[in-house]
Amino acid sequence: PEDMLSLRILYYKGALYSFRKRPFLSIAKLREQLQQQMGPESLHDFIVALIEQINLRIEDVVSSAEEQLEAIEGEGFDNTASVQVKLTALHRRLLRLNRFIRPQLAALEKLSTEAEKVMTPELHQWLINERDTTQRLFEQIDLMLEQVWMQREQLQQAIAEKMNRNTYWLSVIAGVFLPLSFLTGVFGINIGGMPGVENADAFMIFCGSLVIIAIVEFLLLRRLRFW
Repeated sequence: PEDMLSLRILYYKGALYSFRKRPFLSIAKLREQLQQQMGPESLHDFIVALIEQINLRIEDVVSSAEEQLEAIEGEGFDNTASVQVKLTALHRRLLRLNRFIRPQLAALEKLSTEAEKVMTPELHQWLINERDTTQRLFEQIDLMLEQVWMQREQLQQAIAEKMNRNTYWLSVIAGVFLPLSFLTGVFGINIGGMPGVENADAFMIFCGSLVIIAIVEFLLLRRLRFW
């Protein structure tokens, strides 16, 4: 699906020529049907059958992309990095599909208008149905692109909320340890005149004081509803 193949057909003097650089599954399918004498019965029938086969291939890819998008939506945003990678890959695939299907739809619209003069009513109606199928696939891809953008916005919001929450808790922890760090820094000065230097219980008293200060700060922040 990421490597879209180009198929060009030329209808000239009652003969149909197809051109492509690499093997084309839709052409191979029609060739197999013709070998089994089950394929199209005329060149006009072949053109419409070819368009149908191409639409079937595109529909399989679009259905797979839709299932992948639903799986990403159901996964949530617990692992934002993994979701970001999957959304980027899916977005790139949908953009490539949209890029190629848009001109293909325009070509089918022009073909369905001009083929009315040469095709039987039944084949012309079949061609119109295939054009409508391409239109539906194109609109479905557009819808999924909008869903991908919405998922990206939600992902960015989830990342921002996670960063804000982490920053908030770091600020709370820094606020709790700031006075404790100040006290330990002051009492860590190794100069004369420090209180409790000659008291054997000074260290335990100081540690107990730090614990009491931490508990008071915790209760104060909780009372002020910081969380």
